[in-house]
Amino acid sequence: MQGHIKEERPFSVFNDISARDIQFAEMKRGFCNLGKNFASFAPMGPFLVTPDQAGNPDNLGMELRVNGQTRQFSSTKNMVFKMRQLVEFFSSMTLEPGDIITSGTPSGVAIYRQPDKTPFLLQPGDMIESKIENLEHCPRRDESCKNTFLAD
Repeated sequence: MQGHIKEERPFSVFNDISARDIQFAEMKRGFCNLGKNFASFAPMGPFLVTPDQAGNPDNLGMELRVNGQTRQFSSTKNMVFKMRQLVEFFSSMTLEPGDIITSGTPSGVAIYRQPDKTPFLLQPGDMIESKIENLEHCPRRDESCKNTFLAD
């Protein structure tokens, strides 16, 4: 396991967009593919940062803003799996140049907001800003949810 982190490639910001209405319908049938795989559902970047520039990957501040409003605010220290665990697990498989390992998301996704998630679901034209400390940010105007109602 020690060698995996040393061999680790650069870090970046990755935003996992989900069409929850489609995803939940798929999950009832035992799979989950289309709900996370529409064009533009996985924006990344705009920069790659080397591990020495990123700092401790298990202690970086994270923030997601939609139209300037903070929707998620946490730290990588609160993630279910530590980066070292993810790298170790996925290194047991064949990884090719360009493969990406993502860490998941902190709490605060729109679909689980109570009592009413509707105001938090993404709408066409929303400005999404994903930030991770030392990794810059990934601003983008959302056009991905034109085909679905429950995007978050």
